[in-house]
Amino acid sequence: MNPDFELLLRHLPVEITYIDADGIIRYISPKEEYLFPRDPETQTGVDVMKFHKPETREVIGRMLDDFRSGRKDAEYSWSERAGSFAHVSYIAIHDESGNYAGTMEVVQDIKGLKELKGKRKVAEGYK
Repeated sequence: MNPDFELLLRHLPVEITYIDADGIIRYISPKEEYLFPRDPETQTGVDVMKFHKPETREVIGRMLDDFRSGRKDAEYSWSERAGSFAHVSYIAIHDESGNYAGTMEVVQDIKGLKELKGKRKVAEGYK
């Protein structure tokens, strides 16, 4: 991967995981800390179902089936956890021909965003 692009991904305020069409984790963005336990070195190349509790595997499987079939393009979840508020976007990836290529999971701590009120322009940071 291009080193500049890797640096860009490291600084994004989100965690990105790519799961291919067969349910195999192909990419986990580099981070110092993750909201959910992640280890790119040991989890890349492994079936995503191995990292879900037995009681959630059926739901995850149905969601991925919906993405594969085109019934859904995205799904969202959120939860409070250890001083953070995790928002998770699951996004179906399809190629130009409409073939399912996989799922992108984007995790973001939105605790600070939930507390925003009114408006703030960039210029206000330079007064």
